[in-house]
This record gives sequence, structure tokens and C-alpha cells, in this order.
Amino acid sequence: MKNRVLMSLLFCVCVGVVSLAVVQAQRPAPPLEPNKFGYWSGKGIKESVAHLKAGERPAFEGFSRGEHTFSMSHRDRSGAPEMHVNWTDIYFVQAGEGTLTYGGKIEGGEERRPGEFGGGKIVGGKQQKLVPGDVASSPAGMPHQWLVEDGKTLTYVTVKVAKIDAMRH
Repeated sequence: MKNRVLMSLLFCVCVGVVSLAVVQAQRPAPPLEPNKFGYWSGKGIKESVAHLKAGERPAFEGFSRGEHTFSMSHRDRSGAPEMHVNWTDIYFVQAGEGTLTYGGKIEGGEERRPGEFGGGKIVGGKQQKLVPGDVASSPAGMPHQWLVEDGKTLTYVTVKVAKIDAMRH
């Protein structure tokens, strides 16, 4: 039953493909496309990831539904701490491995845009190693940071879901 639930969640991720302006990449926000169908095949994901060079991103374009977005990230190095006041992040690890630091508080970071904080360091957080097939979630308001060991990579899908009170504003 547990595997069926995880497979159903992964299928929803693949079918729902939406993108978000990722703070680290500083990409412009994708256009709102509430009626566009999206699809990433598991085979396509594996093939794309297998051919990536250091610093490249998977070749999957996304879009936004407004209250939720999907994006795919490929890391060959650790990211900076971040926290989103109005967005919960749900991660689906596709390839590689990494460690997610979560919780605690961000010290020395800055507000990059309203409700989006980054930089500095996480103090008092916990860590969880993640590998392909793992699913994790950082709730809105919780600091988090991806750590990737030298010489390793990590590819994951992020589903960002707006807090209910954030959707009412």
C-alpha cells in the first residue's frame, strides 16, 4: 500500500509538471498556465540526467498553476539555506543522493524578495539523507538546505504548494 501511495504521488508529479522561479537560479517566474497539460516520463528523466554535465539543468520545462508549481533541479554542489514563508516544498528524489538540512533557524541570511529568505547558515537544524525514490517535505516557514558531497550529484522534483492563508491574499 505504501509503495502504491508513493507511486501515485510520483505519477502526479510527472503529470502535473509546473515550474517555479528558483531563488538560486534566479530564473524569471513562469507564466501562469492553469489549463496546460504537462508530462515528464520516467525514461526521459533518467536519460536527461544521465547526460548532464556539471552545472547543467535537466531539459524539462515547467509552468505554474498558481497555487502550486513543479520544477526539477539537478545539483552538483550544495545550495544555500533558504526559507519560504508562504510555500511548502515537497521533494521527490530521482537520481543521485544528497542530505537535506531542515529546521532550526537561518542566521546571517537576507530577505531576497517578500517572504523568501536565503543565504547565511542554518543553526540548530536536523539532517536527512535522501536517495532515489525518497520523498520529503519542508513546510512553509521552515529553513532548509541541500547538501551534496563533492563528486556526487542529486536530481529531484520539487512541488511547491501555497499555504492556505497565502492563497486567500
